[in-house]
Amino acid sequence: MSLIKRLFGKPSPAPAAPSTRPSSVPSTQTATRKELLRVVLRDTLGKHGIPGAWIGCEMLVSTGSSRKPTMHMRLLIKHWDPRLLTYAVALQNRLRERLAELDSESVAWFTGMSWQYSLADESQCPELPDPVFWSAERTSGYKKAELERMMAERDASLRMGRKDGEDPPAFQPTEPAGLS
Repeated sequence: MSLIKRLFGKPSPAPAAPSTRPSSVPSTQTATRKELLRVVLRDTLGKHGIPGAWIGCEMLVSTGSSRKPTMHMRLLIKHWDPRLLTYAVALQNRLRERLAELDSESVAWFTGMSWQYSLADESQCPELPDPVFWSAERTSGYKKAELERMMAERDASLRMGRKDGEDPPAFQPTEPAGLS
């Protein structure tokens, strides 16, 4: 106790009451949740045939509005494959579903997922395309070309199905309507 406090008669603060909860409980709970998230990732990747070495994870712990620990999962893409981007949302949804199956209380402590590229070699990754790549004209042109390809395949399959000497069908080849 300082001299000033003794002179003015300030009482010394009472010692802090011991915690009724062992300090290892939150850290044990956090460790268990981290392991649960690792298992959910490993099992989900395996179930869907995605090599486990392609995606890793980090768990980020913070305190939620209720002052209880919450957890965020950062998925680390360690291998470049464009299919991962195509199915990232579906994978993310499946991870959430599996977590909820294993821990129904996860909605209270699991705050979400984010993605990070963590590639050892980026040489396989494509460069950004020309800005026209993202334009509506390119998209509609691609759709038109794809539709024309599908119709040509159908026409060819109909021609292949005819027997020798058989009259051609009484219809015109398929034409796209209103896409010119």
